[in-house]
Amino acid sequence: MEQKQKQKLFDTFPEMFPNTVNYRGRAEIACGDGWFHIIMAMCETIQQDYNFRKSRWETSLVYKGNAYWTEAVCADAEKAFRGVGLPGFVQIKEKFGSLRIYADGHYNVPFVEGAISFAEHMSTKVCEKCGAPGTLRANNWWRVSCETCEPTTPDAA
Repeated sequence: MEQKQKQKLFDTFPEMFPNTVNYRGRAEIACGDGWFHIIMAMCETIQQDYNFRKSRWETSLVYKGNAYWTEAVCADAEKAFRGVGLPGFVQIKEKFGSLRIYADGHYNVPFVEGAISFAEHMSTKVCEKCGAPGTLRANNWWRVSCETCEPTTPDAA
């Protein structure tokens, strides 16, 4: 992936791509430019869920005891946010023709695991080079490509 696209991810999601995530600095991103939008969408989805949970919890602290914000509602909001954090991505790479996303952190939310799994699955349908719809192919190694980027490669069996 081009450095410009990596930098956009780092700048847009600094908590998910911290500068101290591993001994080499920021997360290693080793995949084609075509998957940039999949990674970006995954990060946006995770960030929006985190922001919603945090906002709901903060609102419950302000309005605790209000007609709607009963003790039970506030307890639910705290439970939904307690222990929740953003994942710190360690490595994002292509392996066997699809994305592999490795993260550290205390993100204790099945939603995050689901977003990561969905991004990994979507990568098997999108050309790694250009981002167009693609097909998983094998010819010495697995990869996803569209007809334009690889018209002569036979489909994977």
